[in-house]
Amino acid sequence: MKRAACLVIVSVLSGCDDGGGGDGGGDPVPLSDLAAELGAATCAKMVECCTVEELEDQLLGASTLEECEAFYLGFLGQLFIPVMEDSVADGRLRYDGDETRRCIDAVAVVECADFPATLRGGLAGSCSSPFTGLVELAGECANDADCVSTLCDGDRVDFEGNVTMGVCARRPGNGEACADGDECGAGLYCDTSGASDLCAPTLADGTTCRFDDDCTAGSCLGNDNGGMGTCGASMACDGL
Repeated sequence: MKRAACLVIVSVLSGCDDGGGGDGGGDPVPLSDLAAELGAATCAKMVECCTVEELEDQLLGASTLEECEAFYLGFLGQLFIPVMEDSVADGRLRYDGDETRRCIDAVAVVECADFPATLRGGLAGSCSSPFTGLVELAGECANDADCVSTLCDGDRVDFEGNVTMGVCARRPGNGEACADGDECGAGLYCDTSGASDLCAPTLADGTTCRFDDDCTAGSCLGNDNGGMGTCGASMACDGL
């Protein structure tokens, strides 16, 4: 469930550049409205820029504007926003509705050629993450966003919305043991090719890869059906 959460929220919001952007063009977005507003902006852009097959791949089978918006409202709005709201209420997380507005406005105007990067959190310079984790290492957390370290170890949310709390942990660095691709620190991936799984620098374009997270570009091309691919810039949802 955690990787699916990244698909719909971390990639567009939490993945934004930390440098921040300019003034937003509208009212702050309440956390309760985030799924609807993010879904409307992102889905409109996806329908503009993606083929039907690309939509289905990105949205677990959804292929129309209505199905895309329903995906955001149902999956993000009913499962993960309540978890975020509890975290804010309990003092584990701070939320900035103005920054969410800047992110959503940036999604709405991005060109199709730049949209593949946006799907990987590539809104550099347009906005910052609206979520600030307040829980230090070893503190109890409900999701990665709660943690100053951005890693909540052991947290889960099921399809009924039941939350299993985790503990904030340090992301392993280069050469340290890792459990999956989401665990390593910035600029690293979990290399599973050796006798032990270790964090290593992400791979340059043209390098053989297995998963998108292996690559600095964020995409492993030609790795369909579990095979090996090559790191390179994704052309999915570029409008061409």
